[in-house]
Amino acid sequence: MNRFSDDEVAIAFDEYRKRGVIDNDWESWASLFTLEAKYVEHFLGEFSGREQISQWIVSTMKQYPNISMWMNGGKCLKLNQFQLD
Repeated sequence: MNRFSDDEVAIAFDEYRKRGVIDNDWESWASLFTLEAKYVEHFLGEFSGREQISQWIVSTMKQYPNISMWMNGGKCLKLNQFQLD
């Protein structure tokens, strides 16, 4: 039995995607993680806890303000304040 409905998961994922990929609000994105979360980045390693995840993602993404990302089969590109899906 699933703990969350498909709709709840879709809504949560949309918010996760919006805060990070679309809004580039990385502090808010990191706040979605639990206090004891573990985040494994394939190249940079493992980050433990919401605070460490936040420090890492905020400092990292400051270096890439106009980054484009692929998510869920579609490209989300943000350049300055323009977003193209």
